[in-house]
Amino acid sequence: MLVNESEIRSRLGVARLPTMPQLLTRLMEQCQNEKAGLPELAKLVSYDPGLTAKILRTAQSPAYRRRGQNVGLEQSMMALGLDMIRTLVISESVFHTFNGFSTTARTDLRAFWKHSLTTAIIARQAAKVLKYANVNEAYLAGLLHDIGRLSLLSVAPNEYASHFHAADDDRLCAAEQRTLQMSHAEAGALVVERWKLDSFIADSVLYHHESGERIANSHPLIRIVWLANALSSPGADTNALESAARQAGASAKDTAAIMKGVDATVEQAADFLGIDLRDIDAAPPTAVTHVAPDPLGDEIQQFVHSSELGRFFSGFQDEEQLLRAMCGTACSDFQFEQICLMLRNEDDNALLAYPLAEDQQRLAGYSLALDKPGPISVAVLQDWFSILESHDAANGIAEEQLMRLLGAQRLACLPLTAHGECLGVLLASVGTEQIPQIRASERTLKNFRTQAATALASLRARIRADEARAARQETQFREASRRVAHEVNNPLAIIKNYLRVLDGKLTRQEAISGEISILGEEIDRVGQIISGFADQSALTATEHADANRCIRDVAHLFGNTGSSVRITARTHANISSVNCSAGKLKQILLNLVKNAIEAMPQGGEVTVANEGAVIQQGIVYLCLSVGDNGPGIPPDILAQLFSPVKSTKGADHRGLGLNIVHGLVTGADGSISCQSDPNGTVFRVFLPGGLADGQHSGL
Repeated sequence: MLVNESEIRSRLGVARLPTMPQLLTRLMEQCQNEKAGLPELAKLVSYDPGLTAKILRTAQSPAYRRRGQNVGLEQSMMALGLDMIRTLVISESVFHTFNGFSTTARTDLRAFWKHSLTTAIIARQAAKVLKYANVNEAYLAGLLHDIGRLSLLSVAPNEYASHFHAADDDRLCAAEQRTLQMSHAEAGALVVERWKLDSFIADSVLYHHESGERIANSHPLIRIVWLANALSSPGADTNALESAARQAGASAKDTAAIMKGVDATVEQAADFLGIDLRDIDAAPPTAVTHVAPDPLGDEIQQFVHSSELGRFFSGFQDEEQLLRAMCGTACSDFQFEQICLMLRNEDDNALLAYPLAEDQQRLAGYSLALDKPGPISVAVLQDWFSILESHDAANGIAEEQLMRLLGAQRLACLPLTAHGECLGVLLASVGTEQIPQIRASERTLKNFRTQAATALASLRARIRADEARAARQETQFREASRRVAHEVNNPLAIIKNYLRVLDGKLTRQEAISGEISILGEEIDRVGQIISGFADQSALTATEHADANRCIRDVAHLFGNTGSSVRITARTHANISSVNCSAGKLKQILLNLVKNAIEAMPQGGEVTVANEGAVIQQGIVYLCLSVGDNGPGIPPDILAQLFSPVKSTKGADHRGLGLNIVHGLVTGADGSISCQSDPNGTVFRVFLPGGLADGQHSGL
């Protein structure tokens, strides 16, 4: 029966072809990462319980087992070696994805997989010998090179059945073109292209039956797969193989190295995958044989179903919507009539019913303690799928009540566990006639609950991360607001004081130009403080300030406060330049002077001084000090001096002054220290600079 190419392409286009397994995707990413080692690979493998069990079992086989060896996953992988592990994981992913791809008949796929494994292993060896960078890519390409044969058998079983077991050579391609107007190489390339790999794998599949002359100058991966297919084909004579090797750029010596140990590696990989290779070559190449089901024959259906569920569930951003989708999917896929969802409450270690439908509102408030004995709590804590019978003597009142609420004689119990954490349980009423079907679908049910629980755990983790991020942003905004309020309060207090001074001078008709100038400067400083907190860009190295002038300005600002504290300014004759803006330096000094004044309510003396240059670790710093003769700082306060703490000064003080000072100083690449005793306190600020006054332009 003949069909045209467009019809085959149409069938391939609408067929539910396998998608690239997530595990394989992540594995290939790991393989590309040169820094990824055994621990990273072990973590990746551990996400697949079935694959983990196979690796543990393989490592305990006589070929690898050593006396007294630890049987943990990482130790088992170490015994197998990274190359073998990558080979087995890639094989497992592809095998599970495509085995069972053709569901039209129970087809004996052993010869197909043997040839594919042999080609893949030869391709891997060839990549190493020919120094192709990505040997794992070569292995995957070899494993997929004939996948078009499965795709054609799936979409055109009647037309392709007679070709499937034919020898994989040019005659097969010609027969495929006559029957389907498309070769299996073209069909395979179409399937692989759907995976959108950033690779030439699809091209290597497409051209693996081309002539040697055509592939001679092609991409290395195409030549490697072409050579691997030629070397794995039975019956090829020596001269033909030598010619093929030369066309691919390999010598006779290279070919010997490539083929070394291939048969043993194929047997190991086949054993790992559960493919029985015994008597495979003795069986006649019949078209389609009906054999006993392969133990892994339904694995692809499980995998595809699981992958689709994972993609579907992961798309929800709202927990209630996800829970509704989980329950709706369970009812649709498994024909459940009533579902009760119970989520774990960690506060009292209990399961709480989560009503999702109008007729379930009576379940609101229903809870089941996990630390009390009962079939549900046991199933949940042991992460064990089970079916509860209403007449079971182990049932407690809680189970009986729940069955009555759901009108059920039996409950399917699906614990929802992700990464070892119990999230809840899905309970569904089932009828007597459903029991055989549910038992037969137990693996699918487990896949369902795994994907559902994983999606729920991931969504909750995302929500927690978003909430934590929002809380951090809120805290940062609140702290920034507090700092602005604190810093703005300083110039506002000075403005308020100078308005009082100005009022007195106006009454006495005295000159007020100095006060007006100070008021203007402080108003400007309010704007600078607000702008500075809005723009947290770093200070540039070109900003300089005259420390002597800032000291005099600060002393003058506090000189007319009417306070009983006397302010003294002491400047240095020659050294006064620092690498810090004048506004920031004035903020530093104002905060320190203000704190000193507030520490001496009965009066005293504050000295603001330029103590000259010091050299620390080869860098010149200018030392500025603010000292007082007050009672000193208590030891408990001194221990956390520069931390933002709750102030003891009253409601108008926010305990941020010294923390802000510390931030300004360190932001200018400086440092600050404090000495305090009952006779007084001295803060010393060290800022880079220490150059002669006026040495910088603009001072």
